[in-house]
Amino acid sequence: MNHRIYVDLQPDDVFDIDSTFIQEVSVEIARLAELLAQAENLTLDQVIAVGDGENDLFMLAKAGLGIAFNAKPRVQETDIQMMKLKTYNI
Repeated sequence: MNHRIYVDLQPDDVFDIDSTFIQEVSVEIARLAELLAQAENLTLDQVIAVGDGENDLFMLAKAGLGIAFNAKPRVQETDIQMMKLKTYNI
């Protein structure tokens, strides 16, 4: 059976948030994606993640396919492929 799980967390939409906080939230969103994949018996290579903000960067890097939809400037400037290498310590 195919499942689709939608999670909508948008802390970077709040005005004037500290960038350290955004990075911490981004890491937690990526962990949540990992947990959801495990719960569905999927590997991260089978996960498609869609995000638009800085808070989504680690999730986009961890997913097999990361889609930056209507990406905000910070996401557009980020090399997601390089993040993948660093995330997996390759």
